[in-house]
Amino acid sequence: MKAVRDTHRWTVDGYHRMAEVGLLSADDRVGPIDGVVVEMSPIGSLHARTVRAITRLLDGSAATRATIAVHDIRLRLDAHNEPQPDVMLLRPSPDGYATAHPGPGDVLLLIEVADSTVPKDRRDELSRYAAAGVPEVCPVDLPAETVEVHRDPRGSRYCSVRYATRGDEVEPEALPGLRLPVADMLP
Repeated sequence: MKAVRDTHRWTVDGYHRMAEVGLLSADDRVGPIDGVVVEMSPIGSLHARTVRAITRLLDGSAATRATIAVHDIRLRLDAHNEPQPDVMLLRPSPDGYATAHPGPGDVLLLIEVADSTVPKDRRDELSRYAAAGVPEVCPVDLPAETVEVHRDPRGSRYCSVRYATRGDEVEPEALPGLRLPVADMLP
């Protein structure tokens, strides 16, 4: 006799209820991705250092025009996906996103730092962000020392992709005049 395995696809709301009743703690590094509660990759020292450098850069140049979120807020993409990006520039919110997590329409720029997970990030994360309509995503590829600029989401892909290296700058479409030197974003 074969064993039958039932699986349950969690919603973001179900995930939050698990946390409310104590099945998940604030220290658990997990999140709902495609309806599965997934353990997040550990953050290495180079990854953390890069996120700090990007945060310092944004604190000086974007703080008056956007809410800067660094590993501290989830992005509700749809009913089954709520990742926690490395860095996001969000539209200012009257309550600072205290009553609800931001959605794709709140994102001005999303930055993901990748060192050992570059192929997975390109394949999985970018397609989720594009499908949800996040307008601009910039993966920082540490091994290649590049910042990719993905714009114009259609379906599950971005139609415009540009690669920036040291010496180049990234200027988010939603924040004209904000120039982010790639050399300052990389280690």
